[in-house]
Amino acid sequence: MFLFGPLLFMYVDFAFTENKRISNYLFHFIPATIIFLFMLPYYVSTADLKLQHYKNIPYFIIDPRMVVYLIIAHMTIYFALILFKIIKEKRVGYIKNWLLIIVGLFGLYIVSYVSYYVLIRYPWFTLTTDYFVSISMCASIVTIIYMAYAKKKILDGYSVAESVNLENIYFSYKETNPEPPATKKKEQSLVFNYPSAVNKTIIEEVVLTDNNPGQIIPPPEITAVKYKNSGLTINAGNELAEALKQLMQKEKLYRECELKLETLAKKLRVEKHHVSQVINQHFHVNFFEYINLLRIDDAKLLLISSDGESMNIIEVAYAVGYNTKNTFNSAFRRIVGLTPTEYRNQYKLRMN
Repeated sequence: MFLFGPLLFMYVDFAFTENKRISNYLFHFIPATIIFLFMLPYYVSTADLKLQHYKNIPYFIIDPRMVVYLIIAHMTIYFALILFKIIKEKRVGYIKNWLLIIVGLFGLYIVSYVSYYVLIRYPWFTLTTDYFVSISMCASIVTIIYMAYAKKKILDGYSVAESVNLENIYFSYKETNPEPPATKKKEQSLVFNYPSAVNKTIIEEVVLTDNNPGQIIPPPEITAVKYKNSGLTINAGNELAEALKQLMQKEKLYRECELKLETLAKKLRVEKHHVSQVINQHFHVNFFEYINLLRIDDAKLLLISSDGESMNIIEVAYAVGYNTKNTFNSAFRRIVGLTPTEYRNQYKLRMN
């Protein structure tokens, strides 16, 4: 149980940033390791010795009954820590509702766990009551797992309700779509609201890698198994990708801190799943990261432009859609490899 909090904290952290090293989280597992070592004599002892211990015969370093209080305190601290982290995140607002549901389920687990040790003190506490407590704890864990499977759809820009739909959740690493019903016709044509002419002076079609943040990688052929049954043809997908880039260049929708996939779909007059598909296939990222890449590209221009020289870092962050300096700095450093201040200073040195 000392692993519940740290593991959930890692999951939430990776939902926002997926390129962190596992070593960054090792200190979170120190309490679990210490308790395990202290409890090891209890774990390896015989059943008779364990029964004797519960009859108040001192034998082990830590009283197992005292560990219960440590577990409650530990999980409560992590519940507050995770909740604070989710609330302060302002990168893409729609993802927060999903994570708040997950941390809420973790809170339900804690309440259920605590309730057992409270209710057991009352004479009316029976085995049936114990079953209800156990069912509540199990339901919390199972639902957290189920919600976790919705991560891919959530980051692709879909709402929580759509993402947790059983048809949209993948329960294996091989992502395949079922064959469409025979009565369902594929869409024959799409009409875009923006011209397909491309102006790459502002936003380039790039994929950022850990080793070389500025490396340009050409888009692969659109042959993903995931979209083999999609009604979006290759030509239509190319046109939609160009229209999406034009939309972002002209209206700079990524500057909206609460931008949703629905907004882009309505602007382009297409279905949401087609916009999501194009972002996945043409830009090789999910919707969440796509918005971050556009914001950081815009921020890089503001940091070095003559118009943006008078802007401090937080003003640049606000201008491109971030609500906090810490979030902006974190995203900028992850994508560019430098902090915004370092990026601006290096540019000035090159110019001089």
